[in-house]
Amino acid sequence: MDFIYELILSASEGFLLVFDLTSIPSLRKLEILYDHIRQKKNYQDFPLVLIGNKSDLECQPMVIQDILSKKWPGRPYYETSAISGGSESVGEAFKDISRQIVSKHQQWKGMFE
Repeated sequence: MDFIYELILSASEGFLLVFDLTSIPSLRKLEILYDHIRQKKNYQDFPLVLIGNKSDLECQPMVIQDILSKKWPGRPYYETSAISGGSESVGEAFKDISRQIVSKHQQWKGMFE
């Protein structure tokens, strides 16, 4: 991988992973990215939120839910649409990842006190 990409993964404290709800291959690519992040972070419990985009279009919700529940059980998941709106979901996703990052900082701080 590219040096800048590796640097960004190493320095990042949380991840918003976005995929296309109308494309199972985009979700599969996300699995590859997630595995790469996990290897780079050296721990599994890093702050993460999943976002399915294009919720206004036809998709395969059962297939997507099955993949999400197997690969990312218990991880926060939001759906949004650039066409029909969804700024509430986007706002909630950012609040969620922010809370996770703050919580992780508090855990780390407690470990070193």
